[in-house]
Amino acid sequence: MKKNEELFEIINEGRIYPVFQQIVSLRDGKLLGYEALSRIKGKTKIKDMEDFFKLGAIYGRTWDIEKLCRKKILQAYAEFPEDKKIGKLFLNVNPLVMQDDKFKQNYTKKQLDKRNINVNRIVIEVTERNTIENLEDFKETINHYKNEGYEIAIDDVGSCYSGLNVIANSNP
Repeated sequence: MKKNEELFEIINEGRIYPVFQQIVSLRDGKLLGYEALSRIKGKTKIKDMEDFFKLGAIYGRTWDIEKLCRKKILQAYAEFPEDKKIGKLFLNVNPLVMQDDKFKQNYTKKQLDKRNINVNRIVIEVTERNTIENLEDFKETINHYKNEGYEIAIDDVGSCYSGLNVIANSNP
């Protein structure tokens, strides 16, 4: 099977599962929250999630991948025991997707409401995967999400496309 066929199969079958990386305070070791990440279930020629997202961009399926990851993450997080729902939940978001009209239709908010998760627990973590092509639109989008109650963070500052201009224009 070719990689593009695997891409479509993984998306259509929902073969993604979440993992939660703990975020702890360096001062006292206290749990501050989780960074939600996604992984591919089963054997595949697609080597990792970075490769998966690159293929998704090539074949116009970036939003489908983001949506699937978000759904799986929020489903799993909603099933956490209450004593484990500590701090913030960081959701990685590709800057290209943030400006997609489908993303702006409150998909995440609807998923949160469905699972009774408060928006103030969520931090949208802008990834370094792609360059931000229109900084004015990006700033407008960031402000939209801040106004809805989300916090904003920048993933892996200094690597790839995650530089000072992103920080200056998003005020995380």
